[in-house]
Amino acid sequence: MTVIMSVLSRREAVQLRRYAREVDPGAFITIVDSSEIVGKGFRGTN
Repeated sequence: MTVIMSVLSRREAVQLRRYAREVDPGAFITIVDSSEIVGKGFRGTN
């Protein structure tokens, strides 16, 4: 089993969901809203 975790913008998440449905209609996708993401390449929104 392959598991991929990623942080995406809402727009990117919609694109990924469409792509996953085309490639594997039985794919399991979990989408979770995050209130804060910390790490290189991410900016805080205060």
